[in-house]
Amino acid sequence: MLQMLTQGVDCRVCNRRRIKCDRRLPTCGKCEKRGLTCSGYGVLLKWDQGVASRGKLKGQPLPIKTADQSAPAANLNEASKSLMTRMSRSGDPRQEIIPSFSSQMTTIPKPLLFFELKSADERYLIHHYDHIVASNMAWADCHENPWRHIMIPLALESPHLLNAILAFAAKHINAISMSASQDSTAVMPISYPERFQQKAVTLLAREIQEFATERDCQPPSNIPKAISRNRSNAILATMLVLCNVETVWPDSSYWQVHLNAARTIMASSEDRTLSKTADDSTSVFLEQELFIANTFASTTNFLDFTVDEDFKLNTTSSKSGSIFIEFLKLLQMVISLQRQAITRPEILANSGISPSGLRKLFEHARSQTLTVDETYQTSPSYDYLHLTRTVNCFYHAGLIYSYRALLRDELLDLDLVIEKQTQITTSKFELFRALGFAETNKPTFAQDLVWPLFIAGTEATREDEQEMVIAKLQHSMSETGFSNCQHALEFLNAFWQYRNCDAGQGIKSDWIGFARDWTGQGKTFLVF
Repeated sequence: MLQMLTQGVDCRVCNRRRIKCDRRLPTCGKCEKRGLTCSGYGVLLKWDQGVASRGKLKGQPLPIKTADQSAPAANLNEASKSLMTRMSRSGDPRQEIIPSFSSQMTTIPKPLLFFELKSADERYLIHHYDHIVASNMAWADCHENPWRHIMIPLALESPHLLNAILAFAAKHINAISMSASQDSTAVMPISYPERFQQKAVTLLAREIQEFATERDCQPPSNIPKAISRNRSNAILATMLVLCNVETVWPDSSYWQVHLNAARTIMASSEDRTLSKTADDSTSVFLEQELFIANTFASTTNFLDFTVDEDFKLNTTSSKSGSIFIEFLKLLQMVISLQRQAITRPEILANSGISPSGLRKLFEHARSQTLTVDETYQTSPSYDYLHLTRTVNCFYHAGLIYSYRALLRDELLDLDLVIEKQTQITTSKFELFRALGFAETNKPTFAQDLVWPLFIAGTEATREDEQEMVIAKLQHSMSETGFSNCQHALEFLNAFWQYRNCDAGQGIKSDWIGFARDWTGQGKTFLVF
């Protein structure tokens, strides 16, 4: 079903044989011709407690269990038998892929997950997530893409996360099968995404309840730190995946529910669990992804916002390598000030913010972003020219958004009003020029351009500008398989009509004022 696609790295078998891999999917052609089992391109899964094939321990698990260690093994054997019994009774292992476990078990034993992934459909879904979905989720796909190298191993220990990923992949396959730009004939049964998603939500609710009960019944010092962190990470990861599941089709607004829940979990975990360290890559990655989603959501939605919901990165997470994180931190600062000024207008007047000051902040963010981490430089999808154009898009889109959000004409001297308008005009020209060269019909950075395209749309006054924004947003949605920007296009069309009519003249011809009224009617949208 994915034969026409290719991967960006060689398979491990060809690497060991020291030959050039043709990188075909789902397995490389050279392995197929030689009758070899291709190990694939993604995460190499290894199962603990294997069985020795030779030597004096032949036929025995390694290491040999002592008497003190035999109790967990007994539980494992019972759980394995229970799972296999249910599979044999149902006649179809897909009927119930997650066994029931005692609340005392903190992780799912890996041998059980081996049985669970014996279903061809589940293996295919994990393959699709590994090779297609994870590539679209990262700013730029690379060898160490955390959506692949962190999320998949974590899912193999967390049934709720595993089911969320299966739902994500199934829904994405059905979405791209309807896209003219995707050469795919794969279609999953319509019940698959819903079934996996419902299973994920049910298991997640159970895990949250059990985890909360355990923490309330004993002091935090009695809970093993690694277990507490791993369970908290898995819960947060599941919520983030479920949030993204709701962005595949444009007819869902449940992403808000999962995003708010993730924010609540993060706030509670900061109170009760360990502070993060630089080597805790999973926690850092998840916090960054929550910060990114929360920031983008806040740029276009204005309902029920309080300063308490103002989610900031901690020091450890803010230093780590998400490629556009410097721009996002600036946008978060702008959003916070803009929201506070709704009830306290004097904040902006006393902030000392000026057009030149904002420009310096965004220039610093641009220079920091262009100092690209080596992880991205060695990526096969790495394209420095395209990255530079994308960074310039964020620079000018961020400036325009900040000027519109913070620099109110009535609070500025005449010379600052002129400077603001001049900078907006310049940034609009540069933004449209950079977007004109941007290739939203190619996967490398297509997913990164939707927010700059939306901001360009808010400034588009000519018909050709509006047509370019529409075409490129549609290309991006078609290429990535995520249709959540369809509501953003509806908003832009309504705003363009409103601005062109007589009633649209005045202060609310600014898109932020119009968006506040729009979302006040329950028409929320996410540009992400």
